[in-house]
Amino acid sequence: MELKASSGGSLGLALLYKALFPMRVPITIALASPITRALSH
Repeated sequence: MELKASSGGSLGLALLYKALFPMRVPITIALASPITRALSH
């Protein structure tokens, strides 16, 4: 039972990671833009 819960948890985490990836990309780009602008000044 423990192994099943563990593999199910990591599978859920992998699916969550993939589900959040399209949302993380624009956030990362949006954050990187002002940071690069601040560093270039």
